[in-house]
Amino acid sequence: MKTMNDIYLLISGKQYDCSNKEYILYIPRSFYSNPDNVEIIEEIAYINDNLPPLINRFFLNENGIYPINIAGPAVSKVIPWNLKEAKKNSKNNPLISDLSKFEPGYFIDLRQLKMSRLNMIKTEDEHIITSAECIPNKLLPCVKSGFLKVPSDDLASLRDIPIANLYVAFFDEINKTHNNINCYNYKVCYISLETIRENIDNYDENKISIWEVNDKIPDEDEQISHLETYYGDAGIQAGALNPFDIQADKDFHFNSSTTHHNDMIMLGGPRGGGGATCYVANLRTFKK
Repeated sequence: MKTMNDIYLLISGKQYDCSNKEYILYIPRSFYSNPDNVEIIEEIAYINDNLPPLINRFFLNENGIYPINIAGPAVSKVIPWNLKEAKKNSKNNPLISDLSKFEPGYFIDLRQLKMSRLNMIKTEDEHIITSAECIPNKLLPCVKSGFLKVPSDDLASLRDIPIANLYVAFFDEINKTHNNINCYNYKVCYISLETIRENIDNYDENKISIWEVNDKIPDEDEQISHLETYYGDAGIQAGALNPFDIQADKDFHFNSSTTHHNDMIMLGGPRGGGGATCYVANLRTFKK
């Protein structure tokens, strides 16, 4: 499961360094989930019925509702109005010390992306995945309207192309399954463009890596070429690839007795052999 929750970000130079270049950024989960690297700005943590869930709000309002512009798409824009609302929502949020530092950007919701099995191929004789524990309905608010509309005066800002500051929403329990009916523990982090620039490494599995697409891509970076061809050239906005559907090496067979680390590096990660087992977000699709 090591690389299944990493992110490949297809980004234009206009958003990154004001150039005409095209880039692919690799942001591992070990980076974006670590409070030492990024700012965790929102979280829901339910332990059991004996304790009320911990709720630190940012986009989530007092009625448990998200703004409609970021409540559906897997990749969307955070506009100034969202941040104005966040100022109201996060008054009692101990995670937030300075709201002025947050700027418009892109919202990447990994909760919306499903790594559903597509191929009927044998990958493992016994593969047991348990379900994540959901927050019981009795602990959730009941409201008349399930969405918060963007005011008409603020709709025009949805056409703007923001700087590539990132807001990433992700589940806590990545090794368990989630359905689309219940609520689960999650976090939202903020990664500023400045943070991205400061933490780029040539390649470090715990840092952000970058490739310039127009450079000659080495053979060993086959999956970078794969991403550029099937997501970049095709203009796909967002996607997810299940590692059990991708077998990069014809002699490779998944074996539960081997370590997940080596198995997943073989299938995914920036130096993987073929398929990219990760989430993909293409910011180049935001033309207007």
